Amino acid sequence: MARDSEWITVREMQRILSIGRSKAYEICAQEVEIETVQLNTAIRINKASLDRWLRQQRYPRWRDGVSTTNQSN
Repeated sequence: MARDSEWITVREMQRILSIGRSKAYEICAQEVEIETVQLNTAIRINKASLDRWLRQQRYPRWRDGVSTTNQSN
């Protein structure tokens, strides 16, 4: 697909996020904010919705001063 295409493949999503195939499919299935379509067996991800979702994931807990480490001992 072209780089400026509105819809990207799962493989392109993997490259953008530096994640594996299973994690990419998991995100597609679980994150309702990311628009996806299925064309026969092919899944396409809306690039703009992925970008919006990704911006929301930027260290939200760190910004608020909340530790992300497991504090239970």
